[in-house]
Amino acid sequence: MPVERTFIAPPRRWRRALPRKTSGTGTDAATGGGTSDFLWGTKRRQGMIETFAKQVARTVRTRLGRQILRGLLGGIFGGLGGR
Repeated sequence: MPVERTFIAPPRRWRRALPRKTSGTGTDAATGGGTSDFLWGTKRRQGMIETFAKQVARTVRTRLGRQILRGLLGGIFGGLGGR
């Protein structure tokens, strides 16, 4: 009985990265693609815009949480200090 052999793709870590295709605008990956990667990131790295957005979200979340906590604690302990 013959053995049926099927193609099984190798794991991703074994595959080599394919060179990026450039658009037909005349800019190659070394000039135009580098700036785009820097701003928007790649599959593995965050871009500057994503990093900035995450930092802004963390700052807003921290300030909002701090204000809520101060309001709760001020409401609980603020009335006890006047006695």
